[in-house]
Amino acid sequence: MNRTRASSVDAFGTRNQRNRIYPALEASDGSTLSLNFTQMSSLDSRFTFTRSNTSNIWTTATFINSRGLVQLADHNLVGNSAFVGSSVGTGWTPTAGGTFANSGIGSITASVTTSNQSWISRTFVTKPGIRYSASVNVTSIAGTLNYNQVFAVAGSISSDVFYRNGSVVTAGTTAQTGLLTIIFTAGAGGTNTFRAGVGASGTNQENVTVVFDSPRAVEGEITQPTYFVSPSGSEYQAPRFDYNPNTLAPRGLLIEGGTSNIVRYSETLEITGGFWGYNAATRTVESSDVNPTGGTGSISFAPSSDGSSRYAGVFLTGQTTASIYTYSVWLKGKGTTACVISIQSSAGGQNATMTILSQPAGANASITGNGTGFPRISNLSTTGWTKVQVVLSANLGGTGTLNVFMYPNDTSSQTTADSLYAWGAQLEVGVQASSYIPTGSSTVARTRDELTMANISALNFNQSGGTVFMRLEENPRDQNTNPYFGQFEVSPSGRGWAFARFNHSASAGRRMFPIAFSGPSATLISSSTVTRSVSGEYKFATTLEPSVARMTVVVSGGSPVVTTATAGTLTTIGALKFNNTSESAATDFSSVWLAEFKYWPSVLPNETLKTLTL
Repeated sequence: MNRTRASSVDAFGTRNQRNRIYPALEASDGSTLSLNFTQMSSLDSRFTFTRSNTSNIWTTATFINSRGLVQLADHNLVGNSAFVGSSVGTGWTPTAGGTFANSGIGSITASVTTSNQSWISRTFVTKPGIRYSASVNVTSIAGTLNYNQVFAVAGSISSDVFYRNGSVVTAGTTAQTGLLTIIFTAGAGGTNTFRAGVGASGTNQENVTVVFDSPRAVEGEITQPTYFVSPSGSEYQAPRFDYNPNTLAPRGLLIEGGTSNIVRYSETLEITGGFWGYNAATRTVESSDVNPTGGTGSISFAPSSDGSSRYAGVFLTGQTTASIYTYSVWLKGKGTTACVISIQSSAGGQNATMTILSQPAGANASITGNGTGFPRISNLSTTGWTKVQVVLSANLGGTGTLNVFMYPNDTSSQTTADSLYAWGAQLEVGVQASSYIPTGSSTVARTRDELTMANISALNFNQSGGTVFMRLEENPRDQNTNPYFGQFEVSPSGRGWAFARFNHSASAGRRMFPIAFSGPSATLISSSTVTRSVSGEYKFATTLEPSVARMTVVVSGGSPVVTTATAGTLTTIGALKFNNTSESAATDFSSVWLAEFKYWPSVLPNETLKTLTL
């Protein structure tokens, strides 16, 4: 995590590249959609991306940015920030005492002529102790009013700071036009109300008018945030363009299924509520240490006396254990450069495998003890963070105790000098770690990502036959499942042509194949075993002929497979969807990095398909 590399990343870790659709490629090869997601910072406007966040507490989606740092996905927790709908915007509540007028999408005019106040407000849930940023762009002010009167956050807050265009201003001073922001720390109340308007109780504001647009609220101390519109009643959640943490090479668009981090206090590792415990060990808050986000704050722990079985541990009881679990965490050497991580039931350490997911450039950590209950990593970097995962070899069955213990140095012969840094602990169902989910006093779920193109006529879609090319890398998180990823869906809704399906069963091995749907039943039309190309990537080209229910498949340079399905014809194709609910069971979604996607409104020859997948 201590690499440096020139990149087009602004002060907030957001790439400032423009989205590219490569019209030259489209013109030369006949494709009507040609997307390279590794060179994008935003999506093609023909796509709709969703990742719901029903709790509205904070965004639960993170990714690795181009500097190798953990970053929260861009978001706006204020729903309908464009004020679409009623005169003040659906979901917003007006306050009597002045006048409010919707001046058009993204703009509201508020005015008062007496000792009144005129607000619109929206309530959202906050996480105690988390810093939030609420902003409104004020385009004009007539009269005299101060920052407190332009907008306020009502609820339990412990502190606040005002900014104008990124510069700190004193609360109560005369407001000016520009991007006005309040940074506040949420208290224990759990909810806050974002207000935007003019006037304040007990203040005489005669003939004051303010025009403002697009309020937003996010967590994290950002003094001059980029604005993201949330056009509907729900908050905005941005897609994630992820990077390989080791090479810093762009991986493309990260699209994940949902999961939960059942480790509480994932960054502070605190003992509140008894979820973390320290056996003959001491926890130290390292407030000045640089953590994997590039910000400050982590935890170190060390034996409080010489001996054995000194550890920091997650304690869970009554946990459903009829699944395979994966534990992941960032570690950094301090007094020792070794750590044993053991996932345990009431019977003790369970067989597991540890893997290094990322480490600083030049680091050379190694692992011993895999396949036992106590895998150990040694030679950790002392200057940068190493992320590891530990995966159970089998599910434990039933319901019971599920603990994770981190032993500095080893399980025996430990000394008070054997200190370690730790940050970002996560325990989740599955055979591979997903993207990091920050938690506080409760477990936190991240919902699935879905990508949709509802209007495929924009592709010049050919109902008689077309060709799809995809390059992607899969994160094989699920076990004994058959998650589907991409498909052209039968119009108006329902199953259609799924051109990416992953089979993870032990009996069939790991493979990917296309499948044809007709109504509720599915007919497999190719079981060609997938070979991966470079570093876990899949490259495949598929021709779709709905009128005769035929699909031709070439995967990673293999021979084409032509099979005619018996499911009947699928003559009316509607939307293009990735990770959508009509593909499979509600819990059976793929997690992939989508690097490239192309579509031709014609059936390309088999030799061309083979060339595409080389």
